[in-house]
Parts: sequence; C-alpha cells; structure tokens
Amino acid sequence: MRKVLILMTMCLALAVSAMAQVTVTGKVTGEDGLGIPGASVLEKGTTNGTVTNLDGDYTIRVANSEATLVFSFMGYTTQEVALQGRSSVNVTLQFSTLAVDEVVVTALGIKRQSKALGYAVTEVKGETLAGAGTISPVMALQGRAAGVDIAPSEGSVFSGSKITIRGNSTLGSNNMPIFVVDGVIIDNEVSGGSEWGSGDWGNNLKNLNSDEFESVTVLKGSAATALYGSRALNGAIVITTKSGKARKDLGVRFSQRYSVKDVYDGPAFQNVYGEGTIPGYATWAPDRYAPSKYFPQNAAGEPYLSPTVLSYGHKMDGTRVRDWDGQWIDYNPQPDNFLQIFDQGMQSNTNLTLDGGGDNSTFLISLSNLTEKGTMPGNKFARNSVFSKVTRDFNKYISSELSLSYANAVPENPERDIMQNFITGSWARNYDASRWKNNYKAEHGGTPRQDNNDPGYQVPGHGLWFDVYENSRQRIEESLRLTGKIDINLTDWFSIVLDGYVNNYYTKYENKILGSGYRNEGGSYELGHSRKEQYDGKLWLNFKKKLDNGLDGSLSLVAEHWQQSNSYTGAWTNGGLIVPGIFALSNSRTEPGQNAYIDSEKTLQSMMFFSDISYKDQLFLSITGRNDWSSTLTYADGSGNNSYFYPSVSLSWIATETFDLPNWMDFGKLRFSLAHVGNDYSPYAINPGFNRKGTVLSYNGDLPRYSFKNDQIPNINIRPENKKSVEMGLDVRFFENRFGVDFTYYKENTFNQILSIPAPFESGVSSLLINAGNIQNQGIELMLHFTPVRTRDFEWNLDVNFARNRNKIIELYEGIDEYLLDGDWGYGNTRIGSVAKVGGAYGVLMSDSSPVKYNNPNDPNDPRNGMIQLTWDAANRGVRAARDQKKSVVGDMNPDFTGSVNTSFSYKRFSMDALFDFKIGGDISSYSGRYGTAYGLFESTLQGRDPEFGGISWNSGFTGGSYTDGVIVDGVFAPGTTVQMKNSAGETVSHNVGGMTYQEAYDNGMVEPTHSGYWTYWNNSWGTGVINDAVLQENSYVGFRQLTLTYNIPSSLTQKVGISAANIGVYGRDLGFLYKTLKDNLHPFSVRSNRSGAAHEWQQIPYVRTFGATLNLSL
Repeated sequence: MRKVLILMTMCLALAVSAMAQVTVTGKVTGEDGLGIPGASVLEKGTTNGTVTNLDGDYTIRVANSEATLVFSFMGYTTQEVALQGRSSVNVTLQFSTLAVDEVVVTALGIKRQSKALGYAVTEVKGETLAGAGTISPVMALQGRAAGVDIAPSEGSVFSGSKITIRGNSTLGSNNMPIFVVDGVIIDNEVSGGSEWGSGDWGNNLKNLNSDEFESVTVLKGSAATALYGSRALNGAIVITTKSGKARKDLGVRFSQRYSVKDVYDGPAFQNVYGEGTIPGYATWAPDRYAPSKYFPQNAAGEPYLSPTVLSYGHKMDGTRVRDWDGQWIDYNPQPDNFLQIFDQGMQSNTNLTLDGGGDNSTFLISLSNLTEKGTMPGNKFARNSVFSKVTRDFNKYISSELSLSYANAVPENPERDIMQNFITGSWARNYDASRWKNNYKAEHGGTPRQDNNDPGYQVPGHGLWFDVYENSRQRIEESLRLTGKIDINLTDWFSIVLDGYVNNYYTKYENKILGSGYRNEGGSYELGHSRKEQYDGKLWLNFKKKLDNGLDGSLSLVAEHWQQSNSYTGAWTNGGLIVPGIFALSNSRTEPGQNAYIDSEKTLQSMMFFSDISYKDQLFLSITGRNDWSSTLTYADGSGNNSYFYPSVSLSWIATETFDLPNWMDFGKLRFSLAHVGNDYSPYAINPGFNRKGTVLSYNGDLPRYSFKNDQIPNINIRPENKKSVEMGLDVRFFENRFGVDFTYYKENTFNQILSIPAPFESGVSSLLINAGNIQNQGIELMLHFTPVRTRDFEWNLDVNFARNRNKIIELYEGIDEYLLDGDWGYGNTRIGSVAKVGGAYGVLMSDSSPVKYNNPNDPNDPRNGMIQLTWDAANRGVRAARDQKKSVVGDMNPDFTGSVNTSFSYKRFSMDALFDFKIGGDISSYSGRYGTAYGLFESTLQGRDPEFGGISWNSGFTGGSYTDGVIVDGVFAPGTTVQMKNSAGETVSHNVGGMTYQEAYDNGMVEPTHSGYWTYWNNSWGTGVINDAVLQENSYVGFRQLTLTYNIPSSLTQKVGISAANIGVYGRDLGFLYKTLKDNLHPFSVRSNRSGAAHEWQQIPYVRTFGATLNLSL
C-alpha cells in the first residue's frame, strides 16, 4: 500500500496546470437546434480541450483571444472556428453522412481513422459497457459485436466468462482473447472448474472498473492483432481509459448505480410424486411394481420418509407421514423449494471522478466502490479501486503521460454445487428448503449424526447447509497497473517514444472450515499466496512524411521487452483442528502440509515494424512485421526454435472517393488483409526437469526414483504454433447514413499445435510433447444499421449483428484422428466427451452410448429401419434401449450462427435502448437432463405414470396385479428376442418378437406394457442409458439481454442546485428468453467452465433478472 501511495503522490505532482488567459463559453447544437452532449471542443494545436455537457454547453480556457477552436462529434462534420477576440462562440454542427473519419484505437494503442483499416473492428463506447451493471467486462460485451460468442461459466457474481472470437483456433484449454487496458496486457485466464468440480474465482478481469473506460475496440482477425504477437492469437479486446480535460474549474463527476437481482424461475420439476424407488429396482415395498402406493413403516407401523434420490414414490396428496426428523407432517409437494435456496442479490456501485487541466497538463482521478451480494448463499464481492492519469507537455518537443490503477477486491464463497442436490442429492419434490436450510445443526454444534442419537440425522443435505453457512472461503486480491510514456518530437517527421508498464496481481486466500463433528470436532484451515508480475518496455522510432502526388507515408520501428514471473506458496492443517474454531496453522492436530513453486518465469524479446501509406485519402495500405524470441521455446543450452516472424498486410479502398457515384450512396469501402501470427507455450514445458517419484528396491537398499516432471518426455524440436489468415469485406452506407452494411469473410488456419499425446507404456512416461494439427475456421460476419426515423425530436436506430463460423480439423498427427478436449466419451457424468476429430469440428461430441438402430439388411426401404432397437428384460418385464457400446459422434458443440439485435429510441430528453441476442444450434451434454429424468424429477417424467398422464392400464398375468403406468415405446425388438407370457389358461408360452415393433407385439398379445418408471430410469441411467433428447440437447436461444431508459434533466433545473448536468435512468438485464430449446426449462447458460472444449451442463443455475437505477451528476 505504501508503494501505491507513493505512486499516487507522483501522479498528483504532475497534475499542476498552467493558468489560461482567456475563458470561452458557448453552446454546440445540431441542425435540429438541440444541444449535443459530449461534443469535443479542442484548442487547435494543443491538447487543451473539454466536452459539452448534456445540454451542449461548454466552457474552455485558451491561451489568447486569437486561438482557434475545433468542434467535433461522431456523426457530424468537424468544424474549426477562430475566436477573433470573442469570448462566446455558439456552433451548429452539420450532420455527416459518413462518420468514417472517426478515430479508433487499434493494436498497441495506435489511433487510426476507421476508413483506413483493412480489417474488421468493432468499437463499443465505455458508457455502454458500464451501463450493463456487470462486474465482468466480458459479460458487458455480450451481444455488442458480431463473431464474438460469450457465456458465463458458473452462477456466482465473480465467476469467469467464456469468450471466443471467430471460433476455437488451438487445441489448448484457452482460446479466449487477451484484454489490453491502455497498453497493459491482461491475460484472460481459464478459471472455471471441470465437470467434476466447482469453485470458479474468476480472473483479474473482475478487478477492472468499466466506469473508467472511454472506449472498447474488438480486434478480431490476425491482421488486426499481429502487432501484439503470440499473446493475441485468439484476438484482443483493447480498452482505452478516460483522460482529464482542460477546463476553467475542477471537473467533478459522480455516478451511483444500485440494482437488485431477482431469482424468478428454475427447472420444470414435477410436483405430483415424492421420493421412492421405481418398478424393476430393489425396493422395500410389498409390491415392487407399485411403490407409488406405499410408504415404508417403522416398528410402530407408522409411515415415514426415507431419503432417496428417486422420485417415483407415493403421490404427494397430503397423507400424514413421519418426516425425516420424526415429526408428523402432511405429505405435500414443495413447488418452490428450488427457488427458496437462493437469496435476493444486490449491487451498489459508486464512482467519483475529478479532472481538470490547462494549456500544458491534464489530470484525472477516479475513485470507485463496488459491493455485490449474490443470489447464492454466502456469495459476495467487494472492490475498491483508484485510477489516476496525468499528461504533461513540457515544451513543444516533449510530452508525457502517466497512469496508475489500483484495485483491492475481496471475493467470497464461490458457487458450491448447491443446485445439484435437487438432482442427485436427495432433495426430492417434498423437500422443504425454507425449513431445512435453517435447521442444519445439532445441539452440540455439529451436524446431526446417528451415532450421537441426534434427531434429524436422516434429513438430506444438512452437511451442505452447514458448509454454506458456517464455513468461509475468501480471497483478497490486489491488482496494480502503472503505465508511463514519454513522446519526444524531434522534428515534424521524426519522433521517439518510450513507454512501459508494470502489471502486478497478488492474491491471498483463506479457507476456514469449521468441524461438523460432535462439538465441532474436525475442521481445517488453509492459507495461500500467489504472485504474478509482468513488466514491459518499448522503444519506438516513428517516421512520417507527406509525399508528392497525394501520397502520405509513415513508418514505425519498435523494440519490446516483456517478462513475467509467478510464484505460489500454500499451507494447510492436517488431521483436524486441536481447538475447534481457531483457524491457525499452529492449531493443526498433525504436521501441517505445504506446497510452493517460485519464479515460474517467461520472457519475450521482440522487434517489429509497421508502415502506413495512403493515396489521396482513398487508398490505404498497411504493412506490419513482428519477430519474437521466446524463452519458453529455448532449451537449457540456448538452442531451440525460439524465434518466429509474422507479417501482415492490409488494404482499404474508399471507392466513393475514387468514383462519382449516385448521391444516395454515401460511402463505399472494400478491405482485404493477409496475416501470419505465432504462439509459444507454457514456461518450462520443454525444459521440465525431474521430480522424485519414490524409491525402488535394490540389493543395496531403497534407491530414489526420478522421472521427468509431469511424466512427459521433452521434445527438442518443438516449433511455435502459427496461424495464417485471410480476410476481406465491404462497408457501404446509403441515404444519409440511414442504411449501412458491413460484411466480412475470413478464413484462418492454425498449424503446429503444441499438444501432449499419450506415450507407450514401455517409455516410462505418460505423454509426449509434439507439434501437430491444422485447425481451420472460416465464416462470415454481417452488421446492418438502419435509421428508419430521424426527425427534430425523435430518432429510431436499429443495429443487427450476424455471424456464422465453420470449424474443421484438417489434420492432427500421424495415426491420431481424435483429440479429447473435455469430458470423456466412455466415462464422466454423462459419458460424452468433447473431441477434436479429423474431418469434423473442434468440439464434436462423442459417446459410447448411442442407441442401436434397427436395420433390415434385406429391405433398405423397411419403415422400421432407423428405429431404436429394444432389449427385453425378462426379470422386470420391461424394455430398454440397446446401447451399441461403440464410440461415435452424437453431436456438435458449435452453433450454426449467432447474433444480436439492438434498437434504440430517443425523444427529446428521453432515450431507450433494448438489446436482444441469439445463438442457434450447438449441442450440450446435460447432467441435469440425464439424472433429473432418470430419477423422475422433471415434469417430462410424468408421461405414462398414471391414466391422467397417458398411462396404460392392464392386469398382469405374471404378478396378478393391476397397473395404470404402462407405456408402449417406439422401437423394434432385436432379432431373436423371445418374450414369455401367460395365456388365458395361465400357462407360460414363448413368443418370438424379434423384428417386431413394440406396438405390433403388444397389439398381438405377445407382451405387456412396460412400467413408465422402469423405462424412464433405465433409459437414462449411467450404466444402461443411451443418448437421447434428455442427455444430449440442442442449446439454442433468443435472449432479452438488456433494456435501458434514461432521462436527461434540464440544466435550467440542475444549475439551481449547483449541478451543471444530470441524468437518471433505470435498467433491466437478463430479462428472459423469448425462445430456447433446452428441455424442462433448463437454463441455457448452465455449461460449467470457460475452458474451450466445455460443453457439459453439470447443475442448473436459476433464472435471475437484474433491475437497477442510475444517477449521473456533473458539477
């Protein structure tokens, strides 16, 4: 903290501004006569400037009364006005049909006119992201850019989000773009767990404050990101923060955002049948084929509840029964028990910004406090941050900029699989969550135990509630970014720039686990620290020259040094705590454990150039080249393929500047780019060193045994990954910019994937590190803009984004056609694996559980061909779908297309903005779907349970019982299937039903119906179930992402209380889904993890809406 204070003092010391000699005031309006808020007013030839308030008014100090002011605003023609002794200047800006001269921030923070770019970019205003009210800037980008696919990974307020641009390019677990804030690269690291575990703490992105953002530029293709080198193989999100403005007085801006989160819906559970086993399953019931009629009975003959994950029991009809704690209750459903486990969430976000400056310097200081309470019990996040930026022009040759950002964040208690208990944790439809979540402790302080004779020991889930409410998992994170830049303009054609940054990220975590045994016996304590430090420095040599014949040219040569170091230390208690509730390593019953790694380092040395040439403001050529030398590809002896060069070239042609086109065509641009980028690997992967693996017995006693770290053989010929891409597109605008089309086609191939493959057992290691693969992504992106209505007081804008990407694995490695990305095709929770398959896509879903399909080899036109083949279970008198036991492709995680629709309206001082996004296609494996169906929990499992739900009634000749839960499923009996039945004389006869449909065999009296519960359970169980529409589901949706309403308060009112401008607003986020394909109302965003190959839903997150209000004041 002391370092931070010193750095802040340095920033403030540079914020001394010179006194301006003349004060100028005025108003900037549009052709409609209304003030233009946010218009730029700049003193020409200086960095001195300001922006208009919400009414279009401005005040600026200038050097003298003969200065010239430059007025500009996006969508309007820039205008210069000489003061000529005046102290008041009002300006009317003319609407521009083009808005192509606007400047966007590209790679390395280079500002360029959008019309000069030979590749596609998307710019989003910082205020748009801040208005989303999300902690993560990733989620705030949802639906804002074509070709950018975003989804959350868990249900906690700070969990990571998955973001990909133009598909997956590499076989690693991370295909997400980097984030770059004022030149500082922030790794968007994978933070989510696997299908087996939760605990997503998010990454450093959650420590960014969106209220500090001026603009966000999405760089998609390789030509756009080539100057970032290997770190931007998957794209880049470039963030430019706000800067101070020269002004007469101190600028003060205050904003307050408050929101609540409402859990309003969940899975479509059935509320008819309670806990109990199924027909054909081991059961305590007198009639194993009718467990829904019975309760177990205690020694006194009283019915009681016995916890089970299955919900095929007695109807919840108000019958009196002993509850799990022995109390009499009415046996009724609890239709809201899923919703009752959640809390109401809330967020408060307060920001205060001070800025100012004069002729030679500007400064900005921003303070922020954000607190959020999640809907998950115990889930919290708090962040305090400070941001400061100062600029200084020492003279006409030398200028500087310095910025500091510091955030202290405390995330607590990430999501802990609470919802999964409704699927596999015995929280049946009669579980009263509102009661039991507050009654989880025994009198002795621990959880109820049978060996302690504690009442309620049979209540399911008391251990989970004890963990949620008694235990604490907390991290304290510190994020520090310091940037500096010195610009030396030696001549009008040559300048030198020195810039650099420090980017440090520190975490401390504590896990305090109270013992749940008698008088809190047991428990544990864990403490850890991690450090990640990055340093970067660059030297720029910039040349620019206006040539003859309409040519302009520039060239920049850049040298860069970047390095990173990581360390981690951790310790934990063993054997429980000596004194319950005292959380210290010294309170460990046995020797504490510990672990550490120190100084995992990586260094990149780089040289690069980029050159821009333009001809008559209509033809723009850009050429770049970068060479990296990576330490991760350097062997201990200094050798290795550690040097890699990647060039790019892009071309932009403004056709409307070349030809005299009709007046209705305002602007036409064609663009084209080629690029080649590279990528290295993790530190020490090719220099693994050795680890001790125990001992081996020899005649001379035990000898130590060593092996390569991670049991992997290093490869001395590893080469860097490389991606080659081509992109072309057009941008055309018509009818005074009322209609615009931006179209892009791209094709990218990534070669030399660095991956690990299994090694032969005889090698003594488990894997080899190799180069392999060719992954191709090609697709289109389309952005449409409409302005159907534009009048003096009213305007309606409509923007549509559409993207379609097709991924293909061209090749992997000799003898290898498949590479497992996530899950497991023959194991795991759903027996489905996400696989990169040659000839298929990255993320095809494979399984060994496809159903066998009937095929008549003698008649290809047999209508039974393709129907599910059925197996007869004689012991339980029912059918199952036959499993083929062969690995096969069953689905594809990749969507067919994605997009969004954003519509906005403005009427005088009112504005409204609505955002919808959609994803069509793409499959997931659903744990909830499989087991929620198998265990009889969802509404869809009611089909056939009794006549009300379509069940068939029949009298069984075998049991002598009468049943009403029969089903006849669509399917064909396997050839040779024999079924025994009782005839009218009570004799057992056999029928060969092979090749017959179940319906045909039933109609002919050869089989009885199958109990619906038997079919539902065994067709979805882990051991015998097959891939069906509950296990593998298409995950398409159309979501109502955000609605914002804003009102700008007249300055005639605000100025009476000393406020120059103010607005208020209300907003809603995640308001619902207009369309979705997942069954049983499962949530489309329930896929766990932000790993690239993740396509597995593990537990259901609830549907949560956010409603908020905002207040913005300028003094």
